[in-house]
Amino acid sequence: ELAIKTKDFQAAADMYMRIVDECKENSFAPDALYSAALIYDESIKNLDKAVDVYNQFLIKYPAHKSAKRAAGRVKSITKK
Repeated sequence: ELAIKTKDFQAAADMYMRIVDECKENSFAPDALYSAALIYDESIKNLDKAVDVYNQFLIKYPAHKSAKRAAGRVKSITKK
């Protein structure tokens, strides 16, 4: 959260990805992965990385409450 508040978005994305890698079974892992995708998408503007992370999210957590939004973003980004 501090990384986001200080606008160090890359550090925030890295932190979320580390949570996913180190705590796969943690209930926060799906939200961490989705949050990383959002940061790449909306803050860093690295759309290739955003699509990659959204797709990882969709593969790992297809029934998650944010899956529909993630799929929509992938579709929107890849249309461009």
